[in-house]
Amino acid sequence: DALWADDEIVAVGAGRGEVDVWPMGDQGPDRTATRSFEIEGTPLAIARRPGTNMLAVGGGDGSPAEGGFAGSHGAAYIVDLSQPSLSARALPLTGGSPVSALAFTGGSLLVGRWDGTIAVVAVDEPETPVQRVLEIGSSPAGAPAACRDPDRSDDRKVRSIAVDQTGRWLVAGSNNCIVTVWDTGALDQPPQVLVGHSDKVRAAAFVPSTTTLLTAGDDRSIRRWDVQEATGPGIVLTAAADEQRVIALCVAPDGRSVITAGRDHAVRRWTLEGTTLTLEPLVFAAHSQTIRAVSCHSSGRFASLGADGLVMWDLERPPRSGRVVPVGAEVNGIAVRPGVAGDVAVAANDADRGTVVVERPSGDPGEIDLGTTFPFAIAYSRDGELVAVAGDQPAGPDSLAGVAVIYDADTLAEVARTAARPGQTMRAVAVLDASTYATGADGGLIQLSVDGVVREA
Repeated sequence: DALWADDEIVAVGAGRGEVDVWPMGDQGPDRTATRSFEIEGTPLAIARRPGTNMLAVGGGDGSPAEGGFAGSHGAAYIVDLSQPSLSARALPLTGGSPVSALAFTGGSLLVGRWDGTIAVVAVDEPETPVQRVLEIGSSPAGAPAACRDPDRSDDRKVRSIAVDQTGRWLVAGSNNCIVTVWDTGALDQPPQVLVGHSDKVRAAAFVPSTTTLLTAGDDRSIRRWDVQEATGPGIVLTAAADEQRVIALCVAPDGRSVITAGRDHAVRRWTLEGTTLTLEPLVFAAHSQTIRAVSCHSSGRFASLGADGLVMWDLERPPRSGRVVPVGAEVNGIAVRPGVAGDVAVAANDADRGTVVVERPSGDPGEIDLGTTFPFAIAYSRDGELVAVAGDQPAGPDSLAGVAVIYDADTLAEVARTAARPGQTMRAVAVLDASTYATGADGGLIQLSVDGVVREA
């Protein structure tokens, strides 16, 4: 539900309160060096303070209660990335409203919440006191009629926050259709209210080195504003940026590439030139569920996070496609099928079961349910006809035993299997054909199976 990505790290928040932090390498995030920490509630927003090791995470419980969505267990946390073992320190916020948007500016952290407030927190102070609280107003008279309905007008949940590159302008998009703009040098003055959207404003981003603001949301439109001269409803750059609603938007450092995503599971890339927004013909399709967040690294590198996982996109590495990396499951192995098929098999497990997901460029993905087998290695045969998985499974009430299973790479049907002695997890596997394969297990045990005869070394 929450994503932060830059040239050094990727941080992803999952629904159970877990936040994973991966170092960024040349080929993308290095999941072998994962560090994790937990917060209370679902992570809804992540931000990193520029030039520092300070990471902020906000979240809460947004489940409905008594017919409404007031939310509970809201909190914001600070994490020091320089520490080997990550731990989250809660900030002294009052109330329990979920934290849904975060941004740093100077020595302050801006904390947007469902109760329609933005807390300005001095993160450099020892006790991180709240300096002031800004409030989103109700929809004004000039807002579209649907936004002036009492239920909508008073739904002031903050959905997005953005600060321009100079740190002067703070904007917030909210459920009641409005965009609120503050001059950070005059926070005691009433803010500007930008009216034009006809539904929730879920995303806001400044074009780098400008006062140009882009906003988007449930009405599917992307609007352009100049916060220094904001009058009227803004310029509608497109009225159909998603088939259902836009949830996430980012602008690349070059100021020309814009990435949007949302409810229809697609990632779109646009070119911005003045007041013209041109959609790239190729729609980036990898997700099978709603996309919650996007992050722009450069004009050709961006990340998207959906309910089904994380995708890192790099347009400089053909083919221009992405693979979903499951979030909330431990990925223990990956293998690329030899030959023209180009299948990619990912072995993973959560706390209850193991699985192998096979992404197929030529068709729908496949899946092997490993049940109580937890995988630690996966490999294709040289001819690409077989895929082998090695790991462990329960051998009794308090013991485990290594196991390796060979599957047909096309049908994913089981072909053969072998087991190690109890207490010896299998951690490596290689396969030549259905009757010839090798495994490596704990304790230095190597097993070679040839025509049904198993030799050990």
